[in-house]
Amino acid sequence: MKQKQQNTRSRLLVAAFLMTQAPAVIAGYYNSSIDGISLDGIYTPENLSNISKTVCKKVYDDANMDKEHTQMCERGVQSAQRMAAVYAAGEGTHLGCVDGYQQGLYRGFNMTSNPSIEILKEEQRALKGVTLENAVARGKAKASKDSRYSTESEIIARFRDNVRDSENQQITAPSSDYSDVLKVPRFEGFGDGYAADGKGGSFKDVINAGWVSSSSAIGKRIQARAVARQFGIKANLADKCSSTPILFDRGLHTISLWDLFSAYGEYNFKDYGWKSTTRAWNKFKASEEQEAIAYRNIQDVKEAYQAKIGYHKKSVAVEVDELDANGQPTGRKVVKRDANGNIVYKQVDDTSRPIFETRYRTVQGKSAQDLKAVYEDAFFESYRNLAKEHFGKAFVSTHNMARNLGEDAGKAVGAIVARDVAKQEAYDSVYKAQSATSFAKEYENLFVTSWNKNYDYFANNPMVEITGFDLSGDGNGIFTRGESLKSVLGLRNLGLKSGAVKVSLNSSSFEAGSARSEYVTAPASLNFTHKSQSAQGKLSNNLEVFDTAYLTVSIDGSDIKKVYELKSTDSKRIEILDVAPVYKADTKINSVVAGDATVYVTVKNPSNSETSASVDISVAMNDGNTYTASTTALKAGESKRVPVRVTGLDPLFIINNGVSGKATSKVGGRIMNSRSASGDSVDYDRAVADYFNSILTNSTTNYGSDGYKEDRVETLITMILNRTEAQIDTDWDNNARVANTLIGALQKEYKASAAAGKLNEEAKQTYVVLAQELEALYDDVFGYKDYVNQLKVFNGDLETRKKKDRKKD
Repeated sequence: MKQKQQNTRSRLLVAAFLMTQAPAVIAGYYNSSIDGISLDGIYTPENLSNISKTVCKKVYDDANMDKEHTQMCERGVQSAQRMAAVYAAGEGTHLGCVDGYQQGLYRGFNMTSNPSIEILKEEQRALKGVTLENAVARGKAKASKDSRYSTESEIIARFRDNVRDSENQQITAPSSDYSDVLKVPRFEGFGDGYAADGKGGSFKDVINAGWVSSSSAIGKRIQARAVARQFGIKANLADKCSSTPILFDRGLHTISLWDLFSAYGEYNFKDYGWKSTTRAWNKFKASEEQEAIAYRNIQDVKEAYQAKIGYHKKSVAVEVDELDANGQPTGRKVVKRDANGNIVYKQVDDTSRPIFETRYRTVQGKSAQDLKAVYEDAFFESYRNLAKEHFGKAFVSTHNMARNLGEDAGKAVGAIVARDVAKQEAYDSVYKAQSATSFAKEYENLFVTSWNKNYDYFANNPMVEITGFDLSGDGNGIFTRGESLKSVLGLRNLGLKSGAVKVSLNSSSFEAGSARSEYVTAPASLNFTHKSQSAQGKLSNNLEVFDTAYLTVSIDGSDIKKVYELKSTDSKRIEILDVAPVYKADTKINSVVAGDATVYVTVKNPSNSETSASVDISVAMNDGNTYTASTTALKAGESKRVPVRVTGLDPLFIINNGVSGKATSKVGGRIMNSRSASGDSVDYDRAVADYFNSILTNSTTNYGSDGYKEDRVETLITMILNRTEAQIDTDWDNNARVANTLIGALQKEYKASAAAGKLNEEAKQTYVVLAQELEALYDDVFGYKDYVNQLKVFNGDLETRKKKDRKKD
């Protein structure tokens, strides 16, 4: 952007220089924006006969080319000539107009757009002695915003430094002189008054048209408004450059004059020009011109030839094998006769008399595709040679006329801009100065008013600030539900007058209606402390231990709240506790088979006095039963980890659900709090295997809800079968993976008990039956033998069976 601005300034200087030069030098200001086309060039389109000789020479000289190829080449040249004469010339005419007009527009604008000294002085004189009310109002508004509360901190600091060390000292007033603190901030003024006040007309139309935005530089908005005034908001290039036959996108016909103007003589033509032959060829092929229709209808060149399609027929006698008297072949052939003794004949091809038919085929090298290729090559080469000449001739001719029109239009726009810029610069200069002066005066006035007001507050009232905030309750070092609270405050009266101020304590954690205020006398210009004489609020009994309560204390007096920077409120956060709450509860399974677990409950006394009685602990477990324990009274700050024994649990309940619960502590029958105990669980496969084996080896009689050994064994076998069915896809040949299954866990228990001599015949037989039932689960072929081999740990006589036999089970 910076570079573009520098380029624009450079062009303005060049324009000013050129205006002092001779006409010949000025003419050199213009140049062509089209690559390969010069305004100094002389373009003479070559005549058809000359270019045909050049382009078609290779066809004429090629011995493999005939009259059809020559005809296609010459017709391709003719088509290119017509297309170039129409479209290359049309594009040259249109682009010459666009380029000439845009350059002329920019040059003409540069000639008149800079306001003269006389115009600038004229606009400045018109505003001499005029008060711009909006500038004054904006300056005041800014001063009001910037100066808000600007004197409070200084006033507070002076009166704070003035506070006495004791009541015996005399009360004195700090200095009321503000000269050393009044510092009006530097403000240069608002420089956008012309636009802000809508001078010179509205920019609404050009903003709505998308030419500029409300944040665009004022100079650009003025230019856009001038273009709209000169040409109209809907004007486009079609109004200046008439429509001519073109092959490129027609967008250049409808480009707005603002887009053209705002390019400042450098509108982008990279997508346009004379070099593309493809556009012309595509236009030609799709047109309904006679030549194009003839091109599309080019046919293959055919030649006749005689094709043999068969032979004439002739009659020949049929021969058969000769038979002897016994009906046996003699090896000789004889003529066949019918029942009447006549010779039998048949029709055969007479190869000496062939039959021919006249047919047609495409002559090699003269297919429609071949001929069209010659046509297309000739068109492309011819158009390349002709387009530049037709384009250039039309471009140069139109460029000269269009730039003169552009210059006149640019001068008109420049004259409008020059007058508007002079008005804008003069208006903004006055606006800026008046808004800056207004700001400074208003700022000082507001400061003095604020200073006097705030000084008066402190000189004539008790103005108390909070320097410390604490709470007191029943004195045991903690805050509990239902406890009444008092505030303990450090206060400082900065005012020169003593008087009563109201102290209020509030919290959403208070019991409804319990909050109250009280009045305290604040001695003038002195630090002092205050502890409430009676309770100012009561904590709700609905709070839970470890809840957080937020409390706010507030000081209010006649003018205290009017000074925003005076600290008249403070807040504190407290934790709700009790004398022996549960801080932590952990569950540990001791034995699945025995149905035994322990919940370790940590209780602590956070207060500064011993609990009034022992601490009773109960744990409601997830099996529906409650288990209890107790400990002696807790000393201040003492913590104990109390074990609560949980016994008689059903092993299957532990296996399926784990063990968890909620621990509650009480002192003297009063509930402290409840906290969930962390749960504990077991590995399903190992626990089931251990419990199953323990029953079989008579290591336990804990049969849980089943009551009888046989019933519990059946329940466990069902569980083992269901679990194994879910694990049936295991690689049973991989012992490491088998070890992670229920069968693997059972193998481990079985082997250990067998080695220890704990397996009686009943247990062994149960394992044999289990192995048989497990074997029946496997309904696939692949991996079956490996699976059975694993089961042989329990039943060595187990045999493999065919799949159909397993299905019978």
